[in-house]
Amino acid sequence: MCTGNVCRSPIIETLLAAAAPALRIRSAGTSAPQGRPWHPFALEVLAEAGHEASGQAHRLRARDVKAATLVLTAEGMHRGRVVQLDPTAEDRCFTLLEAARLLRVAPAPAGLGSVGLAEHLAAALKANPLEQNDDLPDPLTGSIDDFRTCRNRVADAVIGIAPALREPA
Repeated sequence: MCTGNVCRSPIIETLLAAAAPALRIRSAGTSAPQGRPWHPFALEVLAEAGHEASGQAHRLRARDVKAATLVLTAEGMHRGRVVQLDPTAEDRCFTLLEAARLLRVAPAPAGLGSVGLAEHLAAALKANPLEQNDDLPDPLTGSIDDFRTCRNRVADAVIGIAPALREPA
């Protein structure tokens, strides 16, 4: 989840879906221009990494949050908006980089699935409440290299998250 659902969250969605194909992974934006195609640079950097992707912006709704078992956002302000839409989401919503950081501090076993991973991350956050800047910079007005940097940061985070996120066999 990000702001416009045309840059960061499509990259997150695509890389997470590739790493955990059995899960239903969707992206949205807090202020998404409904129906706008994903940014061409986002699609280009995903293609460079071997992922065919396409999609349109989707605005986050309260029912999306209620239906989600785990919500990963690009920035802390997005996390705040998710919790504003559904206060019960507080213990199942994290920034992507925060989730990866927490898993380095408190490793999780593989195969927890989204519900188990959300519970693990909530416990890890309570045990390690350090405030850090876990925001993923928005490449929207930047160059293709800014999009590559975003993709690489997302890919690094996904490597740490995916084993725990995958559903048990």
